[in-house]
Amino acid sequence: MFKNIQRSNDFPFHDLLFERNRFENAKGFNLGSGKVSFLYNCFVSKHSGGSYADSYDPWFMIIDPHNLAIIIENNAFLDTGKVAFKAYLNISDKPYSVGPNYYGTTDKDILDQMVYDRSDTLDLGFKITLADPMDTNPVEGCP
Repeated sequence: MFKNIQRSNDFPFHDLLFERNRFENAKGFNLGSGKVSFLYNCFVSKHSGGSYADSYDPWFMIIDPHNLAIIIENNAFLDTGKVAFKAYLNISDKPYSVGPNYYGTTDKDILDQMVYDRSDTLDLGFKITLADPMDTNPVEGCP
């Protein structure tokens, strides 16, 4: 279990696998280059430092949508409605696809709130698309 962690920087030169972990009161991850996989993790609650910026911190800041070596699937995001994925200020017309994952809902409006990308502001360079959400939580032991 990971608790009270600060935002992790890019993982440029490492192949990393985060599998079957529980993240609580965590800042999230900046994902740019490198091969990083998040599989069967339980994302419970993001860090709540109380600042305005903290309320918009995503679980994942996607910096490079061209990096197909970033895999985020079969995870459970339990803080439904909070920003889970955010596009970085990068100019690219190529969308980035995430999932499938479990979000505690299949409501398109709520899922849209969990993604902050070009459809929210033109200052962001690309759109993030979510694969169809899972109906049931795939992570054993994740409430």
